[in-house]
Amino acid sequence: MNKFILQTLALLHQQYEDFSPTLAHEKLSELHDIHISVETLRQWMIVDGLWAPHNKHKP
Repeated sequence: MNKFILQTLALLHQQYEDFSPTLAHEKLSELHDIHISVETLRQWMIVDGLWAPHNKHKP
């Protein structure tokens, strides 16, 4: 992973760990001037274990 991805994921872990990808995207855009697509962020969060697709959520 490149430095930008690692820094973004570290920020998510520190401040937005419980956020959905859509809400995390809004916060990253508004407060941190990080502009990536929601789908890219979702994929990064899935790989990093911060988000599980709806069909993978625990009951």
